[in-house]
Amino acid sequence: MMKIRLLPVVRFLGVVGVALLAHAALTQKTNAADIALQPHQAHYRLETTEIRMPGANASLPGEFIVRLQKRCTGWVLLTQLTLGLEVANGQILEIQSIGAAEESLDGRSMNFESTLRMNNELIESLKGNARLNADGGGVVNVTEPGPKTLPLPKDTIFSVSAFHETVGKIMAGEKIVSYILFDGSTPEPIRGTDVVVGPAKPMETPPEGDADLIAGPGWQVVTSFYGLNDTDSHPLVTNTAHVYANGITTRISLDIGLAVTEGTLTLLQGLPEPSCP
Repeated sequence: MMKIRLLPVVRFLGVVGVALLAHAALTQKTNAADIALQPHQAHYRLETTEIRMPGANASLPGEFIVRLQKRCTGWVLLTQLTLGLEVANGQILEIQSIGAAEESLDGRSMNFESTLRMNNELIESLKGNARLNADGGGVVNVTEPGPKTLPLPKDTIFSVSAFHETVGKIMAGEKIVSYILFDGSTPEPIRGTDVVVGPAKPMETPPEGDADLIAGPGWQVVTSFYGLNDTDSHPLVTNTAHVYANGITTRISLDIGLAVTEGTLTLLQGLPEPSCP
């Protein structure tokens, strides 16, 4: 079976981050402190545009849920993706990926957990924590599937805080943002490159719920991910998202290896800010 390359939510938020950076670049009076992510929960309808799995000839509509919640000590990121592919004899292969990460407000530590199931059978699981030093280097402590400790290279960043690390480069006029990212979807960090290619397209049908949160500047962002030490210029994954300056994403393409899907926002709910002492 082909390897599934599903992105738990944190890489998805890497796309969100670059849209915020672009906002800072285009608005000269804006700085990193002025840019605020909107806590929210978003539901996307998934339609498969390309099937790569041998023997699969059709797909069922899927769903992608993203929840970004702010707590007094950090950000909590939750995702759930469900997709069905029709395989031999009309049988359905249901793919479900769940990801969770909690990142401290200072961007120096995170806990992460992810699972991948096919027809309710556990295929992969990953759990652990990571910590960064002042220079961005650090360690990953994996507790599941087996205990091990891995190094993080200098200048590694976590996804929710990624835009705080690179906003200066964008405001200085750089058009492309590159970084080393650890998001908890694999035990190793990856290299990412974000490119703003144009404005976000307005939605023909607004989502249910808090559609008024889709406001302000928005951009179409292409994000490519590479192995940390890859010399090949071909990316592991390339995704495209239509993102607004407050982090609300209305459309996103997801390459999961077995298939490429297009997600459209159908339900948007704003979440309250925490009441902290």
